[in-house]
Amino acid sequence: MTLKSSKCYLIYGTAILIMIGCGATMVRKPLKSLNPMSWAFKATPKQIYDCIEANEAEFFSGRQSTDYKTGQTTNLMTGSVSINKQKTMISENGEIERVFLESSHYDPFWPSPVYVKDGKELPYFADFLVTLQRESKATTSVSVWCMGAKVISGKEFTIGHAWRKNVYESVACSSIEEYTILRYIGKCLKQAEMPNTIFPMAEDLAK
Repeated sequence: MTLKSSKCYLIYGTAILIMIGCGATMVRKPLKSLNPMSWAFKATPKQIYDCIEANEAEFFSGRQSTDYKTGQTTNLMTGSVSINKQKTMISENGEIERVFLESSHYDPFWPSPVYVKDGKELPYFADFLVTLQRESKATTSVSVWCMGAKVISGKEFTIGHAWRKNVYESVACSSIEEYTILRYIGKCLKQAEMPNTIFPMAEDLAK
């Protein structure tokens, strides 16, 4: 999904030039889910929770940001997601039912493979609700729900303490991040290999 720059407005002041409103025009309609957002694993809820806890900092690590116009890649992401244990829900029989993965909301955890501006993948972050439902003695269904997804679409100059601050824009979830978490769980559990993640076509993102 490509972001198109909106109009910028210039205000001339004494010895300074302030730029206001240089954001991006977002398309907020729901995206078609290219990847599954739920999966049945041969494991107990406790085994799955242990896998989430062991890999929470690694879910989105290592992916470099791509400039689709130049082909150059950079690694600028420093954030991650972590379990908010205060929001973990336990059922009456003592099994874990819900796990809340929270991002820092300041440090994006990876470059978005969906949201692109001027050919460059935008820094992305979101929170995730992971639900665990036991289907049988040996099987648990896991669903991942993305919440509050945002990208940093640029910078803007403002009057105040921060002269140049990030422009944050809300976006629709894409199913890529959700499935990335599911694949890490499957890898941790050493289950049968799951299908590869489906990404948008690079030629579409370069436009």
